[in-house]
Amino acid sequence: MHFKIEILSHTLINSFEIIFFVLYFVLLGSSFFRFFYKEKIKINDFLKLNIIGIFILYIFVSIWNFFLPVNKYPFFITLIPITLFLIKNFGISILKLKSILNRQSIFLVISMLLTLIWVSNIGIGPLQYEPQYHLQKIRWAQQFALIPGLTNLFNHFGFDSSMFCIIAFFDNIFKYSMWNLSGYLKFTCIVYFILIPIHLIYFNKNVIKGSYIMRIFFTPIIIYYCFYIKGISTDLFASFFGITLAIIMYKIVVEKQGDYIQLFFILVLGFSAKMTFLPTVVSSIIILLIFKNKILLDFFFKRRIITLLFIFGFSLQLFRNIILTGYPFYPKDFISVPVTWKFPKDKLEKLNNRLSEFPVGSPKINENYINDKKKWIKTRFFIQHRRVETLYPVVLGMFGFFLIVKKGKIKLLQNFFIFSIPAIAQILFFLFIATDNRFANFAFWWLGAGFISLPVKQFLCNKRDFLVSIAILIVIFSFSLHTFDRLGRVIPLINKKILRAQVKSPSYDIFETNSGLQLNVPKNNEYCHDCPLPCTTSPNYNLRLIDQKRLNKGFYFDQPRISDG
Repeated sequence: MHFKIEILSHTLINSFEIIFFVLYFVLLGSSFFRFFYKEKIKINDFLKLNIIGIFILYIFVSIWNFFLPVNKYPFFITLIPITLFLIKNFGISILKLKSILNRQSIFLVISMLLTLIWVSNIGIGPLQYEPQYHLQKIRWAQQFALIPGLTNLFNHFGFDSSMFCIIAFFDNIFKYSMWNLSGYLKFTCIVYFILIPIHLIYFNKNVIKGSYIMRIFFTPIIIYYCFYIKGISTDLFASFFGITLAIIMYKIVVEKQGDYIQLFFILVLGFSAKMTFLPTVVSSIIILLIFKNKILLDFFFKRRIITLLFIFGFSLQLFRNIILTGYPFYPKDFISVPVTWKFPKDKLEKLNNRLSEFPVGSPKINENYINDKKKWIKTRFFIQHRRVETLYPVVLGMFGFFLIVKKGKIKLLQNFFIFSIPAIAQILFFLFIATDNRFANFAFWWLGAGFISLPVKQFLCNKRDFLVSIAILIVIFSFSLHTFDRLGRVIPLINKKILRAQVKSPSYDIFETNSGLQLNVPKNNEYCHDCPLPCTTSPNYNLRLIDQKRLNKGFYFDQPRISDG
């Protein structure tokens, strides 16, 4: 009985935190909405408000961290625009809320509550994160302003993500809120991609859009994220922006009704979330410049503030990378900045070699490299629990492509080709550079959900009951992949056993460099986890502080001099 009460209490705590995240980002987004859009907020702006809120917080916290540690003060500063918005619009908001609380909305409200409870429940469990550097990056952000050359302490500290600053920001409010930022993303995905489209298809008598259907077809990968990703995950953060970008690109290219403000914000957020999002960003910008150049140039000239924010948002992340590593596109070294703390090129080459050798080595050290690479990629498509990331959307997309080709409309085919380019670029990155599904699963579903959406819309556009039935079948199928499929990894639908575990802080030794700098090095080849700063698993005697008395001034390597004789 006590155990059940504990499960219930943890579920309620998670629910409270997820509701807080939703309200915080919606209200922060609402505070700046009129500034960006020059129009009134509508109920169906749910995701748009969240994206604006995340974007504003990314800009604010990134600037703050250039000068100061991410402590409690920035949170209270962000409450100022939220408070002003509530004071000005509280009465109007209450009236709008009353107007939408009708019989039709009961389904949506109840579905959202059930989703919240379920996501909160499955979020109970040991915190999942990359033990080499995730928690360390958060602690550095909380205790110091951005550290020049932090990558010299440990090479993975150069793998930056806006998610680390955002978690550091909220972790000051809810201790170990790392569990529930991912819960917030999952809840938002289910509401926007599944519940709202079903509600619109069934109750709204307006024309059913292909983008509604496309959103529903993202259900399998979203449910997959819910079961498999818990805690701190830059992959989930990037994938969230990836699948959202797919919908916006569909609206722009196929439906001719795009939201360029949201598009630019998501491009910035995706890039800041994970550097491996870069193929999608670059290809999206290229196709817009080629095929939508007149609209884009007109937008740039008319909405100069948005354009400047777009450029500034990218510049922030590039500048962070330079401060941390000396390379704006770390770990790639094709551009570098001659700063004292620049990560040594020989060490960077070794890091890139290790990264490229995953998972079958390199052609230099593996004589059977080509065959091993083919076998590995094959497993990414045909291992049971991996099929949902790659194989299923490929089959779905090919079937949809065949039906579109059968229509024989050249203009339609051209639009879908343009729409698919960013996803193809990301998939090529996966196939030839980083052969891990987490870098491209959203791109596979970009194609699968995108190509199947139009044929389904054309065949069933006037049959709302059939569309809702298909949506329910997709939801059941998505859950069955994890709860009923005995060929894969079966995961309980409701969490009844696993409770939270505290993050790990390993025992460590003190390592002293030639300059007298003392580093914490975990014992028994453990990772740093939540070890006190400064921690590293690769201590080096030549590591020095830029200012020998101040840790926050940064690190560099004192390279040994080569004798002339």
